[in-house]
Amino acid sequence: MNAPFQKTQIVLCRLIALLLLAFGLHTAADAQTPYFLTVESAPAVGSGGTVHRFYVELPNPGDRLSAVFGNDQASLLVHAPMGVFNNPFNSGWSAAGINPLFFPNFPDLADDTYA
Repeated sequence: MNAPFQKTQIVLCRLIALLLLAFGLHTAADAQTPYFLTVESAPAVGSGGTVHRFYVELPNPGDRLSAVFGNDQASLLVHAPMGVFNNPFNSGWSAAGINPLFFPNFPDLADDTYA
């Protein structure tokens, strides 16, 4: 597969997951304390592609985002027909598996797809 296209697919996957999350937070939020989804885009560290980062803004100091999930009753689907970019040096499925000390030797690790 084409690496820039894979990175674009990663971004799309993240966008879908965060949009679903933001929708859930927004529908549960009080009208006086809305939750916002912020999307930042930047060129990928590796060749080609774009990295999109999604953030849910929690307006109250006590607010916490505890999960992004799906199950057999409420599916969380991420559709990426051409695949997503996963660096083999991410040791897990989340950002916790990315060791920033590896960035100098494996710069495209920063472009990895994770939840």
